[in-house]
Amino acid sequence: MLCTMSMLNCYAAELAQNSKSPIEILSDEVRYLNVENKAIFAGDVVATQDDLVVKSKTMEVIFEKKEGKGAENAEKSSVKYIYFNDNVDIKNKTDHATASKGEYNVEKGVFILRNNVVLEQDGSVLTGDELIHIKATGESLLKSNNKTNRVKAHIVQKGKEK
Repeated sequence: MLCTMSMLNCYAAELAQNSKSPIEILSDEVRYLNVENKAIFAGDVVATQDDLVVKSKTMEVIFEKKEGKGAENAEKSSVKYIYFNDNVDIKNKTDHATASKGEYNVEKGVFILRNNVVLEQDGSVLTGDELIHIKATGESLLKSNNKTNRVKAHIVQKGKEK
């Protein structure tokens, strides 16, 4: 179970540590809202960085506001938040996570997945309503939002799968 809970740590670490690696984003359209410092990618969005692939229907990237104007200022902008909406699907070489929506606070290193969260690793599966991961501490919390839909863990020990 620790490995399964740590998979989100892998995703967050990849997003943060590989910040110098290029990110390729494919979508049907992108709209940049200069006043809001926001880019909205829509239509089967696929964001890839190294072996990390994030898919969703839409993705909003919020940039940190910088003092000044023009292209020189735009080049110095950094990503503050990333919001993933509608059918979030995250994969790397060994792990898979899905949820209805997600967000990543780049500055704080906090990754949140919400609604129908499913985490899979090496045959083990965790399900819940909300997953909060804090990159700095490696702490993850998977919880349910009501008594009827409790957190569920199906853990497969390596070499003991039947």
